[in-house]
Amino acid sequence: MNYLKLKRFSRHLQISFSRLNMICRSWYKLYAPDSLKHRRNTDQTKI
Repeated sequence: MNYLKLKRFSRHLQISFSRLNMICRSWYKLYAPDSLKHRRNTDQTKI
């Protein structure tokens, strides 16, 4: 795809981070295994 077409359709590729965060949270609730969802001491982890 050339630059002009990419520039014209780039607005369709953009998504707000709040919307993306909501989508990722819902996928995590649906598809993450229980061993990941119900871990102990997750509030004490540092990232």
